[in-house]
Amino acid sequence: MLEKIWNEAKKPSEREHVTSYVLNNQKKFKIGKITCKKDISHYRWTLDRRNDLELIQKIIFRIKTKPIILKNILNVFLEDPKLHDINKNNLKGEGYKKSLLEDQEYRIKKDDS
Repeated sequence: MLEKIWNEAKKPSEREHVTSYVLNNQKKFKIGKITCKKDISHYRWTLDRRNDLELIQKIIFRIKTKPIILKNILNVFLEDPKLHDINKNNLKGEGYKKSLLEDQEYRIKKDDS
């Protein structure tokens, strides 16, 4: 699937945030939804800034089992709730919003060609 997206996606947002390509082309993919019994939407697990990288590195360092699964990550936060503070002030969705702006620039350049 990732190879298909790599070959077909043109917009910057769809190349960086591959789920947007899937959602914009639902007829090409089988889409399902996995739900979590707990509301974990307050966590920010994305890599847009240095402090996001710092958080991810700390999480990975603390988990000794592979593969790392959601339960492992949630346990790390239960053991050290202050980890959440590392990137809590970053704006949710900022990387995607930036990519959407790049889409507009891409369209302008494409139209000028």
